[in-house]
Amino acid sequence: MTRIVFLLLVLLFSGMEATSQKAGGNPARYKKVIVGPGPEDLVLDTVVGRRLIISCDNRRNNHIQGNIWQYDFSTGKAMVLMFKQALYFDFHPHGMHMITQDGVSYLFVINHIFSSHSEIDRFIVKKEHLVLDKRYQGIPGQPNDIFALSKDEFYYTSSKMIGGKIYHFVNDKAAPVIKGLKMPNGIYIENDTLYFTATLGNALFKAPLKTFKKKKVCKLKGGDNIMKYSKNEFLIASHQSFSKFMKHAGNPQKPSPSMIYKVNIVTGEKKVVFSDDGNTISAASTAVSYQNKLYIGQVFEDFILAGE
Repeated sequence: MTRIVFLLLVLLFSGMEATSQKAGGNPARYKKVIVGPGPEDLVLDTVVGRRLIISCDNRRNNHIQGNIWQYDFSTGKAMVLMFKQALYFDFHPHGMHMITQDGVSYLFVINHIFSSHSEIDRFIVKKEHLVLDKRYQGIPGQPNDIFALSKDEFYYTSSKMIGGKIYHFVNDKAAPVIKGLKMPNGIYIENDTLYFTATLGNALFKAPLKTFKKKKVCKLKGGDNIMKYSKNEFLIASHQSFSKFMKHAGNPQKPSPSMIYKVNIVTGEKKVVFSDDGNTISAASTAVSYQNKLYIGQVFEDFILAGE
């Protein structure tokens, strides 16, 4: 990242400072689970296994191949989820989404092959391994997060700081459906409504799939990935200071504060369910709830937090 871009981000996020340990989940009640570096996205798999599937990549050094990990709820252990056959291309996984169609489970993975080139890789999910099924190459924009409606149709965010877009991929073509966004990030679709966070826009938005006319659900600082919590509620990770996030990106010794919000998408009300000043976990990016426990991923370091 250039120094000019860094300074711009600092200015845009000035004043977004989080205090140490606001009301919310107590980090002391979580344990660290060692996985690969940069477990940025988590997918809950209760169809093929009883586990989390984890997108891991060394996001400070893209010369190191990324991989997919799994965390087994039954054993409390984490390990690499192997590919049936070794990948013959660069693999730097980021946002993911899993669906099951006609009895087959598919994992969609955004792959940042180069800083200026990304693709979306589709895998068939097996209990012991992943099978590469299709590579969607020539994907426009800067993909960040993805939500699939079927094995051949999906939406994804393109996270430019200014002029970000949301794309719809169908019939082997991707076209923008929402434009002019400030770093769109997490995405989720429910009841024919598309929800997304805008990290620089400091809000959670929604838009009907018929019109794509966006409307703000609530203010939300530095929003990242969105996960389902209950019928009308999402869990959303947020970066409370993007200047500290950028410093942490360059130096792991510099903490980046985070919060996890529970957001009611009907009323727009939000509640902090986890908060940390960055000394337990920095740059938290995703939160998943399973059997009344919270699991939290992050952008750079080599562990997730598992609630106790």
